[in-house]
Amino acid sequence: MIHGPYQAFYIESMRFHTSSALKSLKLLQAIMTIFQEEGEVVAEYEGRFLESIHNIIHQAGCLSRYFFPSRDSKLHKERASYLRSYLEVTEESPLADRRLRDAMEHFDERLDRYLESGIVGHVLPKVVVAVYDDPEVPVHIFRGFVLDVGKFCLLNEWFEIESIIRELVRIASRLEAFANSGQVFKK
Repeated sequence: MIHGPYQAFYIESMRFHTSSALKSLKLLQAIMTIFQEEGEVVAEYEGRFLESIHNIIHQAGCLSRYFFPSRDSKLHKERASYLRSYLEVTEESPLADRRLRDAMEHFDERLDRYLESGIVGHVLPKVVVAVYDDPEVPVHIFRGFVLDVGKFCLLNEWFEIESIIRELVRIASRLEAFANSGQVFKK
């Protein structure tokens, strides 16, 4: 259990992450509107689009540690269980999956291993496409996003992020309700 007055520290800490992610989501939506109006991905916005996706994923990873700590400590596990209970975060939450979080946090190490064997074909440091067609020539995507399926690519590994975004928005709403009410966590 987290003592009532101390809960504000957790609420505000988590709100920092959700607020940053929601700002990036707002920018992402604005850029997607431009893409839709233009009928294509506008190269000028590709970098900002990927930066926004990157920040959303980063903030989701930071938030996930509150609910699914990486350290095997009784203190952290109890806190995580308490927060999951009051914010209704289940074990099936997309935030529980550490693959994307770890891929982002240890990108440098993964890049070393990825490049170690040598690569042949087209190298795309960053790409945003409306639809991804499997090319005949090998393609190596360092960072990319496919709009029609909502998938993020990091070193040719694909991740679905729409469920992560929905969970961030849901948790942000719950955190705002607690912050605005001035109440401690109550079921």
